[in-house]
Amino acid sequence: MKKGALFLLGVMISVGATLNANPHIERYGWINLQPQFKYTEPTYQEKLVNIAGSLGHNLRLSDHLNVTLEVSTLGSSPRSLFNHLFKSVSDKGKLEVFLHTAEVSYAKHSFSFKSGKLKETIKTPTDFLWDKDIHPLGSIVTKRFGENSLRVGLVQAPTHAEHRWDSLLGILEFHKQNCYIGWLPSLGEKRDRLNYSANTNTRKADGTLRDRFRPFYGGYARSIDWYSLNQVKAEWVYNPDADTGQGGYLIGAAFGAPKLKQAGDFKIDLTYRNLGRNAWLDNLPDVSAVNGQTHIDGVELTTSIAVTSFYHLELDIYRMNINNSDSIYFYAQIKNKFKF
Repeated sequence: MKKGALFLLGVMISVGATLNANPHIERYGWINLQPQFKYTEPTYQEKLVNIAGSLGHNLRLSDHLNVTLEVSTLGSSPRSLFNHLFKSVSDKGKLEVFLHTAEVSYAKHSFSFKSGKLKETIKTPTDFLWDKDIHPLGSIVTKRFGENSLRVGLVQAPTHAEHRWDSLLGILEFHKQNCYIGWLPSLGEKRDRLNYSANTNTRKADGTLRDRFRPFYGGYARSIDWYSLNQVKAEWVYNPDADTGQGGYLIGAAFGAPKLKQAGDFKIDLTYRNLGRNAWLDNLPDVSAVNGQTHIDGVELTTSIAVTSFYHLELDIYRMNINNSDSIYFYAQIKNKFKF
């Protein structure tokens, strides 16, 4: 880990011990051993066995104050915790870890605030727009009005460390029961500093982004109980600053158990997505969908089963069209997830 992360970890633990000598501590973790197969038409294919893991602690310091700390394996980008199992062991002799989440949250009545390396940023039902492994530095304030809520925040997108102020993203979200609408403006003036780009947003001749990114997004997700159907969901995004490829959407449905809790529970999730080239910054979407690219469309099918209460087996399949090259992308991964 970096010295800064270790220092932050030590400070947070010290503060917790000072405020409450016997804080309530909840521990959680998982290890995922994942064979995967990737094929891009016509010739490229890749077979790997990846490994990832995470260990977290929730420290409830008082009725209103909570600290979350999570250490995870270090992948090749903020959108992935996975390492190539055999390559990591042979090249490094070890798996590297880092402080994935370090979040302080305060909640009282209808108000809540969280700050640090955030576990959750935009609240959406899928990782269509924001890969769930991205835990940025930032702060978010939430105000609830009955069943409705307003969220306002400022976070740092994955970027070159020396240009942090060019990567700030604002968050403005309004949630009303099963629906939500949001705005994610990029606040930096420079357009060439974002790191871990999939290189699908349109760029100028000098390599900078052609368009500004201040997209609106929204969606609908509702839990239902109709035969084996347990959820329907839809998402959309629109960037008014883009001249082309400014929109995108996702529709989907889930069948079986809402959550895998006990042995024998199963779940099937089917989605179709279409993401325009300049609808969203291309260093944020789900990395499993064509390495996080925009300008794609296709289907994802996920089948999960709880073999035991602590061992879950999942088959995740993507079949996507890469619209900037007229290629077909096929990706299958088998997740062997051990929870503890």
